[in-house]
Amino acid sequence: MDLRDTPGEATLRSEIRGWLEANWRDGMDPNEWFTILADSGWAAPLWPEQYGGRGASASEAIIFNQERQKIGADPPPRGIGVPMAGPTIIQHGTEEQKERFLGPMLRGEEIWCQLFSEPGAGSDLAAIQTRAVLNENVWRVTGQKVWTTHAQLARWGILMARHDPSLPKHAGITYFICDMQADGVEIVPLKEMTGEAIFNEVFLSDVEISDDLRVGEVGEGWKVSMTTLANERMALGLGGLGGSDGDAPIDLEEANAESSLDTMGKFIARGPQALVELAKRSGMINDSLVRDELARVYTMYEVNRFTGYRVTSALMKGQGPGVEASTGKLAYNQLVRAVADFLILIAGSGAMGAPDDDDDSARLLRVAERLNLVVPATSIYGGTDQIQRNIISERVLGMPKEPRTDAELPFSEIKKGG
Repeated sequence: MDLRDTPGEATLRSEIRGWLEANWRDGMDPNEWFTILADSGWAAPLWPEQYGGRGASASEAIIFNQERQKIGADPPPRGIGVPMAGPTIIQHGTEEQKERFLGPMLRGEEIWCQLFSEPGAGSDLAAIQTRAVLNENVWRVTGQKVWTTHAQLARWGILMARHDPSLPKHAGITYFICDMQADGVEIVPLKEMTGEAIFNEVFLSDVEISDDLRVGEVGEGWKVSMTTLANERMALGLGGLGGSDGDAPIDLEEANAESSLDTMGKFIARGPQALVELAKRSGMINDSLVRDELARVYTMYEVNRFTGYRVTSALMKGQGPGVEASTGKLAYNQLVRAVADFLILIAGSGAMGAPDDDDDSARLLRVAERLNLVVPATSIYGGTDQIQRNIISERVLGMPKEPRTDAELPFSEIKKGG
């Protein structure tokens, strides 16, 4: 594994750094920045040039991401649009769909959400029961989706629905673009332990979707969705490869981040030195238990760092994220749990019902509280810990696959629930 820049990559890195310094300024309007990114192709460097990208390699995208993070420039528009919906439309959509949706997506003008998971279809995604019935040129969709991030903000959703329950479960699925403002779409927030509502339930009651919003052929929904999920793994592989902010001052402003997930991400990115500094500030640095926990967490940071290097190496060789992505996600989940536990060790019982005071002591308590409340989500979103372990057991350790006796049965004959 050699992560040193080639001469060409070193030149590109210098050019990207110069471009970022010329175009980014602290405090600039996000919409202005999104437009600059879209016009330059850096909003989606992996996309083909004809659709607003740069046709870049994974190594070029990684270098841009690393340099962007170094100077503190904002990322491209957040959400699933650019990394997941866009590549799926590019690969499987019509030219009309590409022309209509890709530009606003790149500029952050329209937010997207993912209507995949259901109460009875999470880890087994092919078990979806949302129905789509074609009537002339219009599909009528009825069902329930759950854990839909930012559905309340989204203009469009990518949707999997079952068009034919007489077919085996993977064969009877079709993929659509759903207007989140259409009649019959009801969005119900799911309030979390943090008091926030990032996730939502979405109820679809006879929602009309024109056939020109179908992505791919009828019955190819599972195939199209695999493109979406493959790009999700790519986004996970590229997303955290800019290094940590371990040298940044620890001012605990993460306590005031917009969401608990933001608090977690920003604090974890500080690196292990942040925990050492907090232990010093608290006067507990010489406590033997605290020092043992610091050593454990530091080791987990190193495991995550080198797992990230493996993902980076694979991507820069033109390979898709393999089992390293599952290993990395599982290791990251364990890291954030360990960091949250360490903060409780430092903060003590004061992290339950943390005060709103504006001083470092209160901020530490709020960071500890927010991390401990949000950490369980990391073991669920993007594929549960159990799913990651299954992937590792089957694809790395060569253990027998779990029996799947219902794969060839008509979906209507498969027992649901219970």
